[in-house]
Amino acid sequence: MADDELLRTLEDAFESVQHGAQTRPVSVTLPTPLADAFRALADAGVVDSVSEATTRALLDTLQSQIIGLRLDALYAEEPDARPDEEAIAALAARAGVQLP
Repeated sequence: MADDELLRTLEDAFESVQHGAQTRPVSVTLPTPLADAFRALADAGVVDSVSEATTRALLDTLQSQIIGLRLDALYAEEPDARPDEEAIAALAARAGVQLP
């Protein structure tokens, strides 16, 4: 699948979910401590449900992949637009984020 086609597929999926796409049950295997933690959050009313929390996490991951593909396309057209590691570290520090 070409990057443009992949990007369109991902963007369409993201938009559909934002507008209340149908759901379907799927089987997902999670590490036990993670499943237990989100069950505790759901039981405490912090998250609506483990399914909702999982959906949010998958949407966040999908969005980051879409952003990455868009940036890759931009940098392919304009290589000088890509920040170097020093610039990224400076921006992260300003935002209070510690990079690995």
